[in-house]
Amino acid sequence: MKRLFYLSAAAAIAACSPDSPTSSEGPSARLEPSGAAGAEVRAAQEGRRMRGFEDELLRLEGSIPGLGGMYKDESDNIVVFVPRGRDRGVVQRELARGAASLRVDPAFRGRLSNGQRVTFREAEFSFSQLVAWQRQLLPTISGIPGFAGIDADERRNRVRILVQPGAAQSAFSAAARSLDVPSGALIYETAAPVHFLSLSNKYRPLMGGILIRHDPSNWSNYCTIGFNVSIDGPNTSGFLTAGHCNPGGMGNGTTGGAIRQNTSSNADIVGYVQSNPAWNRTDSACGSYSLCTWADVLLVAVSYYPHMDKRVAFTSSVGTNSTPGSTTYAGSNSVANPTYLPYVGLSVDKVGVTTGWTRGTVSATCVARSSTAGSMVLCSDEVGGMSSGFGDSGSPVFATPGSGAYVALGGLWGGSGTFSGSSCVANCVTVFNNTDAIATHLSTTFDYSTPSTYTVTINGPKHVPQDMLCTWTASTAMPNAYYEWSVDGNVVAQGSTFQWSSSGPFFMELLAYNHSGAKATASKFITTMGGSC
Repeated sequence: MKRLFYLSAAAAIAACSPDSPTSSEGPSARLEPSGAAGAEVRAAQEGRRMRGFEDELLRLEGSIPGLGGMYKDESDNIVVFVPRGRDRGVVQRELARGAASLRVDPAFRGRLSNGQRVTFREAEFSFSQLVAWQRQLLPTISGIPGFAGIDADERRNRVRILVQPGAAQSAFSAAARSLDVPSGALIYETAAPVHFLSLSNKYRPLMGGILIRHDPSNWSNYCTIGFNVSIDGPNTSGFLTAGHCNPGGMGNGTTGGAIRQNTSSNADIVGYVQSNPAWNRTDSACGSYSLCTWADVLLVAVSYYPHMDKRVAFTSSVGTNSTPGSTTYAGSNSVANPTYLPYVGLSVDKVGVTTGWTRGTVSATCVARSSTAGSMVLCSDEVGGMSSGFGDSGSPVFATPGSGAYVALGGLWGGSGTFSGSSCVANCVTVFNNTDAIATHLSTTFDYSTPSTYTVTINGPKHVPQDMLCTWTASTAMPNAYYEWSVDGNVVAQGSTFQWSSSGPFFMELLAYNHSGAKATASKFITTMGGSC
């Protein structure tokens, strides 16, 4: 099947207004971080980077006790939840101080620093308490029929429980009462299931957003390349895609499976699965789910470095408001490393094989989501209004800050909404793992950035004696360069030094490349009408 996970919980129909949480009890007094809540703040302050933007909020709560959440609203205001009675001037100074190290985009950081278009709302619960309650509830409620997901919601200052259509909310409420979680801290949403989700021509070099196949026996099984990445030290490179796109099966941790682009022929094998941790986490949050993972992602090592291009395809038009975009290839764009994290209110894009280039707004961060395939993904970000479809799994998710490089934000693994054929066309919610979650799951920090431009030079004679073995050398400033020499279009040698003899003239080409995706070429026409070596 085409791969796109359907969330057993992509928020489709809100049970309450985002700005008016519905509850049956009054505010809780538990605003100071202590116990489990305090442990969440301390973990973030000590450098934890598993929860993406939520760890940034928890670090900020360390200097603004009782901070209950923060997001950018539809009017482009930054909304900050603070406890009743806190001096707003003091809070604004702490926000300005904390903004310097907050991993958000420069515009968001600047607004926090100068206080422009920053509004305050009363926090009834500290964000750390919401995270602690989310962790406490998840092992119990994930086993209740109809469970779809749970989120410490920084936009509503509540724990948001996602329930599938037709499921009884009462069972979830009873479980919360048994754990002494106040009902006033909870809101419920009806959520459609999350499914595993063309830019389908052959492309060399490879780039993000194009089709890959993982099952040669079934032409309809395909996914999308995410970001091309490299790892310094071991000097390896490859690309990311969804973990459930593994040829060896979902969640079992097998490696070595072949990935093809764009046909199912062995001639189109472009890499092999290299890093694919099993979905066998034993966190209490996994509850009854035997397939449980922090992120749905794997790494494919490319078979041939020059086949990798650290760029992302774009198409002729972008789809918004749950409308699919164009799948007609129109070029590719450079990529920058993830210098900031997705936060609620951030506009993000993706490019995938089925629905093309689409755009939406981050609506939640680090949500624990179940899927229709029976798995639990513990930390996913959600995007409202972004169409996705079967086959889009693995798609790169990125920000487009005006002109220049796309900023890598993560990889898509699922979505939900109202579908027409393979594509979501209404009420779309797309789910992805951000780069922090990816690094946590694969235990690796990746370089996503498009490399600098280099040149390479062929040093040696242009005129050589007939049938005499002559020598040429390559020189470049490219770090860790590999060299490939061709004569009349055929690759004949590798290495920085090349020797060749010929009875007649020939066309020499040199390709220099490295594991980071840098490439440079040079060529010379060599005559055999005299000269010397």
